[in-house]
Amino acid sequence: MARVSRIYDLLARVYDTQDHIEIAQGFHAALAPIARARPRGTWVLDLACGTGVLAEKLGRARIPVIGVDSSREMLAIARRRCRAVSDRVRFQRANLATFRVREPCSVASACGDVMNHMLSRAPLVRILRQVRRNLLPGGVLVFEAHNRFAYQHYWSGHDYWMEGPGGDLAMCCEWDERRRLATARMIGYARNGRGWERVETTLVERYHSDGELRSALREAGFAKIRREPWSPWDDQHLEPGIDRNLWTARVPENST
Repeated sequence: MARVSRIYDLLARVYDTQDHIEIAQGFHAALAPIARARPRGTWVLDLACGTGVLAEKLGRARIPVIGVDSSREMLAIARRRCRAVSDRVRFQRANLATFRVREPCSVASACGDVMNHMLSRAPLVRILRQVRRNLLPGGVLVFEAHNRFAYQHYWSGHDYWMEGPGGDLAMCCEWDERRRLATARMIGYARNGRGWERVETTLVERYHSDGELRSALREAGFAKIRREPWSPWDDQHLEPGIDRNLWTARVPENST
């Protein structure tokens, strides 16, 4: 996770491109009904909250939320973004494998390929277990994950240019079918006064099959696991396939 944290520290100023904002907005639409139905007095966990786009939308809907992220730079932006809703949005800098919150949480959410950042089963299960420990009995985890179609059709040999208020971001993507690893060489040009500052890093993601995710969730103590095809893009139905899956899983009511 330290590797991922360093990557996002570098990218924080150029991360808020329209594409990334639209992913968070689309995920919020799927999450909101679950968050509104949570037990009174409980909180929503925003895992790997990044620059706080999802947390702000939840806060403006008067849903109390705790954003957890390991990137200091991402959290600095998130806190500025959520000043107007700071009475019901809190942030904590922590590793997802070890974090603890004091507030009673009945919903946990993870948007932005969080589970795909786990490159093997062991760290995936470790993080899922820690999420379960921070949820009340009966609590629900909601997350989205890239499927194989996304990596084959949108990463393999594709380049992207994304613009945002803090700067611009180029992504040069590749997909290794045999190893099930996707890489994105990311080059950002962040505004720095009247000039620009270049940042560059490489992001690596892994495709986890449906069976692997189900097995990891069960090992971590979750039950009532559901998966459905999902995309944040309104026009995804025009493509030959759906690029993501939306997962929900619950902590058993009798969990301790």
